[in-house]
Amino acid sequence: MSSIPQTATEQDMPAAKRSDTVIMGHQDFLSVLFRSIGAELYKLRRRAMSKILLLIATLIMIITFLFPALGALANNSPLPQASCTTDSNGQQHCTPQSLQDTARQVIAEKIKADISAPLRLPNSLALSVTVINLVGTISLIILTGTIVGSEYGIGTIRLMLIRGPTRTQFFLAKIGAVIIYLLATLFLLILVGIIVGALFNLTTGIAVDFSFFTAEWIVHAILYVLITALGLFVYSMIALCLATLGKTTAAGIAG
Repeated sequence: MSSIPQTATEQDMPAAKRSDTVIMGHQDFLSVLFRSIGAELYKLRRRAMSKILLLIATLIMIITFLFPALGALANNSPLPQASCTTDSNGQQHCTPQSLQDTARQVIAEKIKADISAPLRLPNSLALSVTVINLVGTISLIILTGTIVGSEYGIGTIRLMLIRGPTRTQFFLAKIGAVIIYLLATLFLLILVGIIVGALFNLTTGIAVDFSFFTAEWIVHAILYVLITALGLFVYSMIALCLATLGKTTAAGIAG
C-alpha cells in the first residue's frame, strides 16, 4: 500500500483565474487582423527609423520651398522713384518716371511672380507632390523592407505564427499598416509644403489668387493625391514582396 498522500484531483482544484490586465478579444479573422494592424502601427510609431525618415522628408520639403523664396527676394528690385526739384519759390516739381523705367519694373515684377509661383496654390501642391514622389518613394521602400525583413532576421515571425495569426493575416496586417502610414505621411507632407510655401510667399508681397479654387479643382486635386498614393503603394508592395522572398531587409531595399 502506497504511503504517498493522495492529492486532490484536477476536478477538485479551483481553476486558475486570468489576470484582469489580460484582455482576450474575438478570435475571428477580421478581429485578429485589425489587432495585428494596430500592433504593426504601434511598432512603426515606436521605431526611431520612421521618425528619422519623416524628419528628413520634412526638412527636404522646407529646403525645396526655400529656393523659390530666395530667388524671388533676389529679384525684388525697388520701384524707380520720380525725381523732384524745388524752384526758387519753394515749390516742388516732380518728373514722372520714364517709360523705360516703367517697362523695366513691369518685367521685374513678372519675373518675381514666375519665380515665386511654386510658393502659392495650386503650384505649391504640385511641388509638394514632386518632392514626395522622390523622397517618399525611397523612405517607404526602406521602411517597408525593414518591417518585413526584420521579422525574418530576428526570428519573431515564428513566435507570431504559433501564437494564432495565420500567414495571410500576417501579410495583410503589414499591408494595412503600410497603407495607413503612407496616407498619413502623404497628407502630412502635402500640408507642410502648402503651409511653408504660404509663409515664404509672405516675403514676396504677392497676393494669392484663389480664382482656381472651385469644386472641379478640389476633385482633381483629390484624384491627383490618390494617384500619387497609388504609385507609392506599388513601390512599397514591391519592397514587401522582395523582402519576403529574400527573408532579409537588404533584399527588400536593394531589390
